[in-house]
Amino acid sequence: DIYKRELAFMVKEEDLMAEVELSLDGLPLQIIDQSHATIENHETFIKVIHKNEVTYSRICLWCDGSSKGKVEQFNIVKKEKDYHQHAITFNFFSDRSYKNQATQFFFKDSVLALLPISEYEVSVVWSCDDHLIEKLKLLDEQQFVEELSARITYDIGSISKVGVKNFFPIKQVLVSNLFDKRILLLGDAAHTIHPMAGQGLNMGIRDIQSLERLIESTNYIDIGARGFLRKYERSRQLDITQFSKLTVSLHWLFSSSSLLIKEIIRKSFKIVNSNDSIKSFLIRKAAT
Repeated sequence: DIYKRELAFMVKEEDLMAEVELSLDGLPLQIIDQSHATIENHETFIKVIHKNEVTYSRICLWCDGSSKGKVEQFNIVKKEKDYHQHAITFNFFSDRSYKNQATQFFFKDSVLALLPISEYEVSVVWSCDDHLIEKLKLLDEQQFVEELSARITYDIGSISKVGVKNFFPIKQVLVSNLFDKRILLLGDAAHTIHPMAGQGLNMGIRDIQSLERLIESTNYIDIGARGFLRKYERSRQLDITQFSKLTVSLHWLFSSSSLLIKEIIRKSFKIVNSNDSIKSFLIRKAAT
């Protein structure tokens, strides 16, 4: 419909990070763990004290969205929505070929996404209500595989080599503004959304692309200047707002117990699937 062989690519985190580090090698950038640094945010410069070394810069790109990356120390307010869910991420191998086809299952208590990263290896993102998470944590390996298999409505083959399971709470976190003086928020520090839409990393990449385009298209000598950062903020507001509202709406729809809502969803999918114009529009939007 959109003349593409694929809609997206799955990349292992270690491979992605290796490419990122290679791309950054030799550039005039300093990457620091802010939990071990003192950062002074001034109107005309940034002062960083890290490992007894002092560095001055025109801008600081703040990407840490974890609890230790506290943006509240600046004039930035976090707005959080707690979904009362946790996500489990892990990989497994199967003796069945997945042929590069991603699948997502919606249940009353969870959303399960199977994302092939090779012919026989699958990455899993399982977003679960808190009560289901507590149940899954008590299962041994065999019981966990049985629970996973029971949720999947087609033959997934024999599951083996279940990798390390990572658990994290699911919250939507947005911020009142994307910059303060010379601190600019990117990635998870600027926006965290529900993983069901699969757009978290993609939004962070679009942050970088927007920043790069703005640097190339303007004649700002100082990219830490308020005028430049305000232009960047405006360039990202629509995308962030659209996808944050989309994920909230999708979560509300698919977690609803209303029979009327379920019937509306069923009929809506039927209409979309039978209308090439609507389908193409949605595919193009997801693929950008």
